[in-house]
Amino acid sequence: MARAAYDYALELLAIRAYTTRNLQRKLIDRDYPDDEVAAAVERLQSAGLLDDERYAQEYARQKLTFGSASVRRVQQDLLRRGVASALIQSAIDSVMADEPVDIDGSIERLVRRKLASMGELETDVRRRRLFAFLARRGFDLDDISRSIERHLPRGWHDSSPVKLPAGCATSAASSVFFRLAASDHKYYEAASGCLSPTITRLFCT
Repeated sequence: MARAAYDYALELLAIRAYTTRNLQRKLIDRDYPDDEVAAAVERLQSAGLLDDERYAQEYARQKLTFGSASVRRVQQDLLRRGVASALIQSAIDSVMADEPVDIDGSIERLVRRKLASMGELETDVRRRRLFAFLARRGFDLDDISRSIERHLPRGWHDSSPVKLPAGCATSAASSVFFRLAASDHKYYEAASGCLSPTITRLFCT
């Protein structure tokens, strides 16, 4: 006799926590009928076994205090898991208020590990790769620039013109992109590969 959706969900939750959306997908992938999935989810929520608010709190606490993750990365991860934006923000605010979250320390740990893996590469290459590495992880650009300046200062504040591809905006908003690109057109390549389409559209038309 086939297991009920509720029983299978209990087995999954005994192994690890799930968000509501991810658990629903697991059940649907096992070909349980939609009405049985909905009933199982409602029963689990009523029993307090499926709780997106608690999931977001625990995830944010783990990643921000122990996992060297940025706030933006935590937001993105939880959104992909189907957690509501309001619950995500509430969880992050709670963790930031209650726990010793050290963003600079998180960046430093990642920077040291990344630099160790790059060996004797040229400084420009290491700066470019480090920039892209940290940007993909969602850290603020000011925090990234400070960290790179501490570890690889040569050329970071070079006053030479930044070479941007044809078509990039020249409005006041582009000054932010010039800061992203720093002093080398190669930073544009690194940045353009990790910025969101929305940001890219703001600066390149």
